[in-house]
Amino acid sequence: MKTTFLFIVLCTCMTACGNPRVVNNIKLVQTVGYDAVESGVRNAALIANYEEGKSKLEFFVTESNSVYDSLPRLRTKLDFPDEYGQLRMTLFGETFARKGIKIVTDAMARHPVVSSRMHLGVADRDALEMLNVTENKRDPYYLSDMIENNSKGGNLPMTNLHVTLFNLYGEGRDVFLPHFTMER
Repeated sequence: MKTTFLFIVLCTCMTACGNPRVVNNIKLVQTVGYDAVESGVRNAALIANYEEGKSKLEFFVTESNSVYDSLPRLRTKLDFPDEYGQLRMTLFGETFARKGIKIVTDAMARHPVVSSRMHLGVADRDALEMLNVTENKRDPYYLSDMIENNSKGGNLPMTNLHVTLFNLYGEGRDVFLPHFTMER
């Protein structure tokens, strides 16, 4: 009898510990882009908005003085809390990438919910322009699926945040990222 009572009490306590996140009440950031601008950093994000039976892409752009301030500024434009657990792609504009991506990769690595399997890439132009193409395709995973397909096909080495950090901090190693070019 005591064991049954203890079991019921423990089950009741365990069910109260969860932090539920309803998909309709959060914004799932799935692709982000970073560009260098005169005032600092321009950050663009593709967010899937799930509604009954369908999903709709939303596109948000913010500008800030530093990389660390760009995502909190994005949060001010959203009507629901943002979540980064589904972030699969970070795209850097060419001018931003030439200045260095170490700050962003370190910030992503320290973010508790960002997957180390997230893909990184560099655009031949501003990341904002390349993300507009992704928005027109209505697929937030368009760029990350391209990387995944070409990695499995054999003509692109496997790369993700984990491999990039390993190459960044490994002695005698060079960082390589997929380079996206827009063809007309």
